[in-house]
Amino acid sequence: MKLGLPAFLLLFLLISACSKLISDEFPPFEPVPAINAILVPGRNVNVHVSRVEAIDDTPPLPINDALITLYRNGDSVTEMPLYGSGLYYSHEPVRGGEVYSCSIRIEGFPDLYCMDSIPSNTSVRITGHTNTAKVNEEGGYNEGVTIEFQDDPNTEDYYEVIIDKRTDHGRYNVYAFDEPSEVLLNEGLEPYFTESLVFSDKMMEESNISMTLDFEGANNRHCYYRDSCVYSVYEHAIIVELRHVSREYYMFKKDFYFYEKNLFTQFSEGNTTAFSIYSNIENGMGIFAGYTASEDSIWVPDASIPAK
Repeated sequence: MKLGLPAFLLLFLLISACSKLISDEFPPFEPVPAINAILVPGRNVNVHVSRVEAIDDTPPLPINDALITLYRNGDSVTEMPLYGSGLYYSHEPVRGGEVYSCSIRIEGFPDLYCMDSIPSNTSVRITGHTNTAKVNEEGGYNEGVTIEFQDDPNTEDYYEVIIDKRTDHGRYNVYAFDEPSEVLLNEGLEPYFTESLVFSDKMMEESNISMTLDFEGANNRHCYYRDSCVYSVYEHAIIVELRHVSREYYMFKKDFYFYEKNLFTQFSEGNTTAFSIYSNIENGMGIFAGYTASEDSIWVPDASIPAK
């Protein structure tokens, strides 16, 4: 199996390894180890270890002499050897429904510890699609899909939804939302602002959950005569990924969302505010968390939509 970090984990590492404060004016800061790992069933465990020297744009320094022990359900599984700059791996594939933890020993620092439970898999189904979910700000149409999944009302669960389009030009992420959804609005999520939607089941009253998400669709307007205009839909695939995420993952991703939103607002308004990002690393910073994922997809053929 090819070893590698999940794509979005690389993004996490770019924010100074989940630094505790992000601000233009930084208080005195002692170097601290940062641990980053996202655990996904079927993939090997990969852990990135670095040292944060300052809370600014200084890249974290990789640590290549850490001693890492991986545990599953409290039992030692393996020592994790170094295979790249600050990257440690295990041949142990992650299993859903298990509890994983790591103890990390780094010279000059207190021992670090982290732990998370990997949720069981939750299947997602696409049950509906439309090219005309609503008229968007450009005068074209938003595309929409309806998805369904099962939630256990007796447990506290957390989810993340990601929607991709695949065309002849490649696969890319879309900014989706369900504006009437109390579940999403209760999380404080801004419509069409983020590439993924992370939420809890706190507001869910039923076990069979249905969400209708819309996103940018047909904006290619063509006029053949003065009063004969259409919006063209070119064939493509829609891929919906539902992640059943741990609480640790949910807390981090939600804080990361508000960090991005806060940063965008500050840039627009010309002011700054420090912002805290969640970490579950004892004696350090960063994130050690996991999820299970399921996908469903549909094929959307060419179509023409009369312009109003």
